[in-house]
Amino acid sequence: MEIQYFREFLTLAETKNFTETAERHFTSQSVISKHIRQMEQELGFPLFDRTSRKVGLSRYGELLLPYARKITETEYEYTTVFYNLKKDVNDTITIGSIPVMAQYQITDIIVQFKRENPHFSLRMVEKDSGDLKIMLRRGECELAFIRETDEEDKEFVRIPYFSDNLTVVMPNTHPLAGRPSIRLEELSNEDFLLLEQGTMLHAICETACRQAGFKPNITYTGHRLESILDLTSKNMGISLLMKKQAQFFNNPNVSIADIEPAICSRVSLYYKKNMPLSAAARHFIHCMDVMTGA
Repeated sequence: MEIQYFREFLTLAETKNFTETAERHFTSQSVISKHIRQMEQELGFPLFDRTSRKVGLSRYGELLLPYARKITETEYEYTTVFYNLKKDVNDTITIGSIPVMAQYQITDIIVQFKRENPHFSLRMVEKDSGDLKIMLRRGECELAFIRETDEEDKEFVRIPYFSDNLTVVMPNTHPLAGRPSIRLEELSNEDFLLLEQGTMLHAICETACRQAGFKPNITYTGHRLESILDLTSKNMGISLLMKKQAQFFNNPNVSIADIEPAICSRVSLYYKKNMPLSAAARHFIHCMDVMTGA
């Protein structure tokens, strides 16, 4: 059985979508279907339960899942070893990211990738999600960690990486401090300290407040999270930040509360559709998959 089939099986198990799986592997939906059928015929069991609306792993597919991961991980390990033995390997890859590299352990992936691929040169660019999409379109970076929006972004392939929730950050002296969760409408009369206008997180915060029935009174905007947290701790107002961002700086003078109902945000690794990836990009994606257990 072709190792490529196992890679496609794992992607389909994650996406539950033949079209998205085909896009990630630069092939057609019919080819993916053919390969999965060949796997099922060889094993003698259906790997997926198919309905008109969705695709999900069967109990036999669940049984195969850990073995498929081991097979693809082993293949990545030995191909990486032999690839790095080549004397002429000196590929450079540019990867973009929103400014959450440490908070979302993207730096850990970079470290592991460089350890496994010492001949690859890596250039990281930190910008907001909108700017990163422009860079991808222009070919100025090959991969980018981007915070997703409700837009479909049909021109990109998206590999889910990390999910986070929006939280309320307030000084410890605030009357609502210490509560595990807060409804946004309870904050309608507060002063808000937010990331600068034009960033994805600023837009998420404004939209969330409008949906809660009020326009936020924004008294400060800036681009440094630690400054926003420091001002919050000194009773200049409250802030809305992603939970991992707020926890990362570990300011003891602020209180963090979940928003009820939850407002989730997903960071995914983006790349352009119909544009073959370099060897370095493929190795980076596989390194990420192995580290996240995808």
